[in-house]
Amino acid sequence: MAASIDARRLRCFGVLDPMDGPKGGGRSAVEQRVDHRLTTALAADVVGGYSRLLAADEAGTLVQLKIHRKDLIEPKTAEYHGQVVKHMGDGTLMEFGSAVDTVNFAVNVQQATDGRAAVRPLVGVRLGRLQ
Repeated sequence: MAASIDARRLRCFGVLDPMDGPKGGGRSAVEQRVDHRLTTALAADVVGGYSRLLAADEAGTLVQLKIHRKDLIEPKTAEYHGQVVKHMGDGTLMEFGSAVDTVNFAVNVQQATDGRAAVRPLVGVRLGRLQ
């Protein structure tokens, strides 16, 4: 996964590009604003050859990933007021209501995984409007 969330995932997630003009076909600016809210999407992917790790020890790698999610990702997600939108293999798509919470979450998780290269995440953050 790239360092930032790609456009297809943003469209699936419903995040609009902040540079896009208002959408809605003739509705007033007030009505258009009611339909959208600002949110931050975070995509995280395990760094360090996840496919290689699976090939070497599939069961052990999956157990390690589940422990990582349960012991670190889930509590930190709650701490920083986020929610998991979707898990995709070793990747996770999340939403946070605040860009500050998103960045603090990402930094905290990366610092907590120093020295555990098999589960160290590569994180991309995108701020945009959710429709």
